[in-house]
Amino acid sequence: MVRQSQVEKIKTAARECDIAVMTGSRQEQERCLAVLNALERNSTRDEINAAITS
Repeated sequence: MVRQSQVEKIKTAARECDIAVMTGSRQEQERCLAVLNALERNSTRDEINAAITS
């Protein structure tokens, strides 16, 4: 079962990482990657795929 709230969290974290990469903020990049890693550990493969494809 895909939790839509989890999908939205993944998408938001990914967008924030993209912004951090564009602005060049190393600390923000590290923070975003840590958040994405935590979300990945707590998400199913279907939720991750839903975030990627939507």
